[in-house]
Amino acid sequence: MCWQDARAFLTHPRAAFKAKQKASLEEAFKYLLVMAIPLAILLGAVGSVASFSPAGFAALAVVSYIATVLFMVIGGLWLHLWAYVFGARKGLEKTLRSSWYAGTPSYVLGWIPVVNLAALAWELVLNGMGLQELQGMSAGRAAAAVIVALAVLLAVVVAFIAAIISTIGLGGLAGTFLPGTFSY
Repeated sequence: MCWQDARAFLTHPRAAFKAKQKASLEEAFKYLLVMAIPLAILLGAVGSVASFSPAGFAALAVVSYIATVLFMVIGGLWLHLWAYVFGARKGLEKTLRSSWYAGTPSYVLGWIPVVNLAALAWELVLNGMGLQELQGMSAGRAAAAVIVALAVLLAVVVAFIAAIISTIGLGGLAGTFLPGTFSY
């Protein structure tokens, strides 16, 4: 069932969101949990290629799975904040469902370097479509919610990185990684 849903979200997203109008939050969460499994396995495989370590593969797969689920839950909550600001009034559950189903491109293609950026872009578009279909938002308001949520997140990340660099300085950061700077 999940792979049929994934195919629908990738090929006919509006129809897929309409078909999930009455889906429960539990059903959407199960979709996220199931779709995160192959992504985690493939991320573990890609990440451990250089080490050829079964333990490394297992660790990366587990961490990838947990991170995917956490990021999707937190991302859905973050998106709802901005969707609410831009007029979503049908409840948190609909935004979470929209966000978890919109993650389909990343679940399917997120393990492939470079292609994962296109998957993320498509995921953002699907988030807007999902807000339109499940929250009943206009295209402009849904797009604004997605764009502002992403822009604020990026601004916070850039500010965090700038604060780290200004605290330790670029020279200190570069010196940290020079040979001989680690004592064993």
